[in-house]
Amino acid sequence: MRTSSLVLARFLFLFIFTGLLLPSGATSQRWEFVYPRQLIKLRNCCELLESLKRQQEELQAAMKEEEEEEELEEEEDKHSQVDHMCSL
Repeated sequence: MRTSSLVLARFLFLFIFTGLLLPSGATSQRWEFVYPRQLIKLRNCCELLESLKRQQEELQAAMKEEEEEEELEEEEDKHSQVDHMCSL
């Protein structure tokens, strides 16, 4: 898909700029287009949804784990501050 976009962009660029610069009556250059010879098989909707659900569950689990670690660090900081105040 990306290659076809580049080919189209190149075509438009060359057509606009070389077309404007050619004197009238001149024959334009022959264009050669390259099309993909193999197409990528796409997954069906159900497979895509399952994949996205798994990724979302993994991300949520990682975020929950990170939040729990942050809470533990905050509690440890509070305890260390209390211990420091008590030792004074």
